[in-house]
Amino acid sequence: MAVVFFAIVTSKVSFMQMFGLGLTLMVVVDTVFVRLILAPAFMQLMGRMNWWAPKSVRRRVRDDQPVGTRSGASSMSPDSPALAALRPK
Repeated sequence: MAVVFFAIVTSKVSFMQMFGLGLTLMVVVDTVFVRLILAPAFMQLMGRMNWWAPKSVRRRVRDDQPVGTRSGASSMSPDSPALAALRPK
């Protein structure tokens, strides 16, 4: 995206040059500063609060449940065709 926006800087119209430079700088700042530095640092500071969920959601999804199941049992039995295809013959 930054490369495409930087291509706008080569325009002959001064407004488009400024617009392209601004977009390019914001994409680079977002990528480097926000996503590579601030987000991981904030997640480190927040610890387990990153994974906080409202009580209604926690009741439905428990830590020991596979995703997509309610009873806690796996949705794929050992005899399921999907698992059988993965077994070596």
